[in-house]
Amino acid sequence: MGMSGDPQTRVLSGPPSEAAGSRFVEWSHRHFMFVATVFLLVVYMLTYLGEPFGPPINADGAGYYAYLPSLILYGDPGFETDAQRHYGGEFPTWTYVRRYPPTGRYLNALNMGVSMMMLPFFLAGHALTYWFGWPWDDSGMLKFQFPPDGYSLFYQHAAGLAGLCYLLLGLALLKRLLDRLFPRGVVVAALAGMLLGTNLLFYGAYDTVTAHPYTFFLFAALIALTEAWYRKPGSRRTAAGLGVVLALLVLVRPLNALLFLWVPLFGLTTRGDVRTRAVFFLSQWRAVVWMGIVAFIVMLPQFLMWKYSSGRFIVRAYQHVDAGSFGAPQFLGFLFGVRRGLFIWFPIFIAAVAGFFVMRGGAAAYRVPGIALLVAYVVSVSSLKVWMSADGFGNRYVVDMVIFMAFPLAAFYAALKSRWARWSVGIASLLAVIYTLFLLTLLYRREVSVSGISAGRLFDIFWWRWKLLQ
Repeated sequence: MGMSGDPQTRVLSGPPSEAAGSRFVEWSHRHFMFVATVFLLVVYMLTYLGEPFGPPINADGAGYYAYLPSLILYGDPGFETDAQRHYGGEFPTWTYVRRYPPTGRYLNALNMGVSMMMLPFFLAGHALTYWFGWPWDDSGMLKFQFPPDGYSLFYQHAAGLAGLCYLLLGLALLKRLLDRLFPRGVVVAALAGMLLGTNLLFYGAYDTVTAHPYTFFLFAALIALTEAWYRKPGSRRTAAGLGVVLALLVLVRPLNALLFLWVPLFGLTTRGDVRTRAVFFLSQWRAVVWMGIVAFIVMLPQFLMWKYSSGRFIVRAYQHVDAGSFGAPQFLGFLFGVRRGLFIWFPIFIAAVAGFFVMRGGAAAYRVPGIALLVAYVVSVSSLKVWMSADGFGNRYVVDMVIFMAFPLAAFYAALKSRWARWSVGIASLLAVIYTLFLLTLLYRREVSVSGISAGRLFDIFWWRWKLLQ
């Protein structure tokens, strides 16, 4: 991505020139998405073959999912039928679907964006359930007959595979964006580092019924649409697409409103660009209004659900379950804490942060919004009272940072000129990925808890393995 003239003007250009790469680099770049798809599907199947962690729809994922059986199967916006049939009377507290005292009705603290995006997969699971449950004959040959209750086998894996598919779509969009800026080998290294060296793999192949795979895809789409809008600001279709994506981001997770910063900040490289950008937005007020109208239409079902449950069109549902409360920021714990620290669990981010200092050419357009989002995430997430206690692999909020941190990581790799530097950083990155995958393996083996790990426990794990090698 090259830039010319005003910051809102975007001129596509090819990636930096590179010598003919090795056959492996060419092959891995050409087939990266195919390999990633097969790999994620294999990990998903191995994870759920014996269901060591339970079915895909569990924990807060059940809350994200609850809209679908309640509205599609039972036509019940109050969730009462689902509570009776699946949970025996009342929703468990871990679903975040709880009674709202002023009305006595269930209020889902988790927005319906995940369910909206999951709808095609839910309908496919529903169709398969009916297809295999149809009494074709009396021979009893069909062994895949399950109740059409919204939670049997086909529904479970329709929900699980939905998150996997959206993560793959986001990965494909990210690859396309990186391809415009960096050589093929750099793109492959950055994508592999982010997929395997963070918790992206965990939320792409195991805990997929959460907000994170959907946020990953939507943010990649937001970046692509933002670039398209600045190149052709008069496009009503692009403006409408931005409205849809911005609305879905908030409907998937309210904290995703932080990602809105990307739109006005993208492409700013000098102080003078700020004034030019402000003038641009004023000149495009019709497009901004159009985005708002489209976003409102997309969010209308959520407003109606809130009105039915609480009597108000807008309600702070997170505060109802004390899941969105803020306290004093815990910067050191968020970045360096053993239990869930960013750089302790995912050291590949050290290279990504360093990459902000070497972003040149077209990649410079990503520096200001990337740094702004990094600061915003560290401050806001480390201030959330639940960030330390939220179950997952490492800090679950980190996966939402992968998209915008992939650009400085690629820039860092691209800035390495000498063979010695490339080999040194390559080996260090490989060790960082192996270390994170080792922690993920420990999680699957129950040696590491989804609640995190203590310094003493981490020392014991490495100490006893070192003793066994001697």
